Order: sequence, then structure tokens, then C-alpha cells
Amino acid sequence: MRPATYATIFGLIAATGLRRSEALHLRCSDVNLDGAFLTVRNTKFRKSRHVPIHATV
Repeated sequence: MRPATYATIFGLIAATGLRRSEALHLRCSDVNLDGAFLTVRNTKFRKSRHVPIHATV
């Protein structure tokens, strides 16, 4: 399970430009595959944002 987790985390960081801490704090509820975006909560300066993702990600 660990290799798949690392591959997913590094892939998200590379494809979306997320910060390392943002990627590590994602939850399943933050992923919206229908809308093709991630909800990143409490980022730098305590703001939240939506990050678009491509279907291949």
C-alpha cells in the first residue's frame, strides 16, 4: 500500500502544484471527480481553494 500512496502523493504534487503539506492533509471528501477539482482547505494564510485536475490525474 505504501508505494501506491507515495506514487499518488508525488503525482498530485507534480500535476497540480500542491504544496507538500496540502497534499498530505487531503481527505477523500476533498476530491470531486465529477467536477474535476480538489478542495484544499486551510492552506497558507488559512484560506481554502479549488484546484482543477485533469482526468488523467
